[in-house]
Amino acid sequence: MRNIIFFIFYIFIGITQLSAQTGTRHNPMSLQNEEKVVLISPNPATNQITVNASKVSTKVNSIAIYSIIGNEVLNIRPESNTVVMNVANLKKGKYIVKTFFSNGNSEVTTLIKN
Repeated sequence: MRNIIFFIFYIFIGITQLSAQTGTRHNPMSLQNEEKVVLISPNPATNQITVNASKVSTKVNSIAIYSIIGNEVLNIRPESNTVVMNVANLKKGKYIVKTFFSNGNSEVTTLIKN
């Protein structure tokens, strides 16, 4: 029995070292270090939010707010990269805010509605 446990441990160590050498390990923290270009304030919000994408030179085409199950609940085409949006009619909960840019890129941010 002791030999079997040692063998399993030896195999586990070998696989762990192999995956570290081949770069197949996943680092979830690396995804969180990306700088956001769209800022939402206040967040959590009650009546209105300011969506600020002034860090980028690309024009904002539209801003869409989706419920947590994916239904679009609000969509605007702003005149500038900083816009105030009325969210008073949204129910309390968590929402996804997706900002679409003229170059085809987009950024997703979360919003908490109180």
